[in-house]
Amino acid sequence: MTGSPLANPGATRATLEAYGLATKHRLGQNFLISNAVIEKIMDLAALSHDEHVVEVGPGIGTLTLALLADAGQVTSIEMDQTLEPVLSSIAAAHPTFTYLMGDALRIDTANLGTPEAFVSNLPYNVAATLILAYLQNIPSLMRCVVMVQAEV
Repeated sequence: MTGSPLANPGATRATLEAYGLATKHRLGQNFLISNAVIEKIMDLAALSHDEHVVEVGPGIGTLTLALLADAGQVTSIEMDQTLEPVLSSIAAAHPTFTYLMGDALRIDTANLGTPEAFVSNLPYNVAATLILAYLQNIPSLMRCVVMVQAEV
């Protein structure tokens, strides 16, 4: 099973501190800190090494790193501009990773290419809207695996 080196409280705190970041609950940020959850998501996603995955809300890249281990290409969309340095460092280390900064509901989905899978850890308040929009607007998607954050 594929896990993530960031999927624990210590690694998450260390990454946030290294970049001078803090969780922004107003944006629905709840960083993944459980490798068991990452492994479950990856098991359900059942990715192959030639697939292109789109991820919304990568945060500090906890799920992203697991996706990169199993997928051929990962494209992530992040709204929080302060996370760009973290995502930039991941992109520098992983040539199959690209990211777009912006609102996932407002970006032109044509800029995503032809992803086969949509795998994300989404805030409750936008999950249904995003899932429906992406399934409707990205015809290449063959499956969707989403963890919805329980923040209510």
